Amino acid sequence: METNTPVRPVPQPVLTRVRVTFSKSGSLIYTGALDLQKIWERVIRRAKLNLAYTQGFNPGPRINLASALPLGVNSEQELADFWFIDPPDLNEFCDRINRAAPSGLRALTAVVVPLSTPALQTRVDASEYRSGTLSVELFRKAQESVARLLDAETLPRERRGKPYDLRPLIINLQAVEEPSGQGHLEMTLQAREGATGRADEVLAALGLEPSDLTLTRTKIILKPDSPVIK
Repeated sequence: METNTPVRPVPQPVLTRVRVTFSKSGSLIYTGALDLQKIWERVIRRAKLNLAYTQGFNPGPRINLASALPLGVNSEQELADFWFIDPPDLNEFCDRINRAAPSGLRALTAVVVPLSTPALQTRVDASEYRSGTLSVELFRKAQESVARLLDAETLPRERRGKPYDLRPLIINLQAVEEPSGQGHLEMTLQAREGATGRADEVLAALGLEPSDLTLTRTKIILKPDSPVIK
């Protein structure tokens, strides 16, 4: 007489979710989000850290980038979440990553966050940007353009065939004069569902070309959520 032995489910490992703050510069500023994720996967492998992968026919690395960075823009503070099968030692985590990382990618901090924390993309509220120094003549023109832009009630733009208003996405925009008479731009742009303020669109609205200045994202601002566990 045959007996059916019940199949016991294979227990899944308890994962550890680590949030990494990193900078991006040099030639990597021309790397898109998908390629950046592939770079991170290789870096984690070189650092000999046990990264978790999704289940299914096409498993992918459990990596979650907060917000895509426009090509050609530097960043002092990007955010990414990584899921690990084995809890990494946070005391040496950034050193191991940086030894394995290519030039232009540098891990700054790493903390453990609860597995239940919402996806980073859903928590991004705004981003702060700073331009490089503008010449005196270009800065004076930028000052006038900033004043006109801030006085505008609407700034109709189009992104991927969909119209949107850029003006309400500009939380802060100012031309900051330096002692030399030169100056730079600072802006804080909001991220909303279906519409995100883009720094390159603001520059275009100001009549500035990408060749006129460098641009750096200095901070990603997250919506309030569960406190980070160190």
